Amino acid sequence: MRSAHPPSLPLKASLGTHALLGLKNIKMTCSPTTLYFMLGERCLRNCSYCAQRNSSGGIYLSRVMWPPVAPEEVERGMETAIKRGARRICVQTLDYPHLLEDLRGLSNILFSHIPVSLSIPPLSEEEMLLLKEMGVEIAAVSLDAATEEIFTLHRGAGVGNPYTWEGMWEAMRRSREIFGSTVTHVIVGLGESDEDLLRLFEKLKVEGVY
Repeated sequence: MRSAHPPSLPLKASLGTHALLGLKNIKMTCSPTTLYFMLGERCLRNCSYCAQRNSSGGIYLSRVMWPPVAPEEVERGMETAIKRGARRICVQTLDYPHLLEDLRGLSNILFSHIPVSLSIPPLSEEEMLLLKEMGVEIAAVSLDAATEEIFTLHRGAGVGNPYTWEGMWEAMRRSREIFGSTVTHVIVGLGESDEDLLRLFEKLKVEGVY
């Protein structure tokens, strides 16, 4: 288990989310239906392709800016966001020591209105059960790479991370068993072949991971 710590709540949100919450006046051609948040100030890990890796200190994730947002601002704007069409909350979490404590501190604000999906590091069974008790509907564990070799090079030992290919599969299976279903993310363009992707998607289907 991760150590107890008063929640610091380092919360950020996409610009579209700021607009839905009524915090920014932004002209949008198409209003989003999902509120996107990112939790964590600095990731412990160093995945080579990630703008939030420990050695980067970037302000982007997936080419999106994530301005800080105060929990009380989210609480005040949630009703407005739902009236404007928000139907789901997605939280991208960095891997850092007080993650669960921070999620617990946000649970009453984020997890009690509309369905919530988390993208999380590979947590233990006990930690995932705590997330389910908080009201999380889906907990995604991101595989990111299509093969074990690419994973090790970009997300595992090759960049000094403790993650392993089999450890990620075990975490995805835990999530599937605890939450009833699970999803993952795969990045195309890290050196895999089309055949690698087909083999991976076939295995994900067999494992019940989507």
